[in-house]
Amino acid sequence: MKKENDKLKVDLTDVQFKSMRNNLIFYNIDESEEENCTETVMTFCEENLKIEQVATKIKVTDAYRLGKKSDKTRPILVKFHSFENRDFVKRNAKQLKGSSYGISEQLPREILKRRKEKLPILKDLRERLNLKAYFVKDKIYVNGKEYVP
Repeated sequence: MKKENDKLKVDLTDVQFKSMRNNLIFYNIDESEEENCTETVMTFCEENLKIEQVATKIKVTDAYRLGKKSDKTRPILVKFHSFENRDFVKRNAKQLKGSSYGISEQLPREILKRRKEKLPILKDLRERLNLKAYFVKDKIYVNGKEYVP
């Protein structure tokens, strides 16, 4: 019974991951009363990510603010038409280095939890050993190969 339950959890996480595949979350973009989040994101991509003719290069299926309205700026969840569109925007996110803005993939809670647990290992590999280490889903990769501690 426990094995079956664990397998169902893994399957659910995998389905969630696949359903979020084309999504990105944009952080610290100013919020206005009557905003159109799709237009806000397109303008942001043009001005901050330096994507020229953004309307011809990116197709957004849906965009909306996450959470309840409060005094803090809410992130914007953006659903792109294709993975290629999403990946194009994500590759340009390096333009935001040093700014207060941020872009991340949308991931299921379970994967975020596992990443958080492994983050100290990733930081150690990067800082102390000066290796090119990064996450793919919830696994750490070093120089293109999966790292197993």
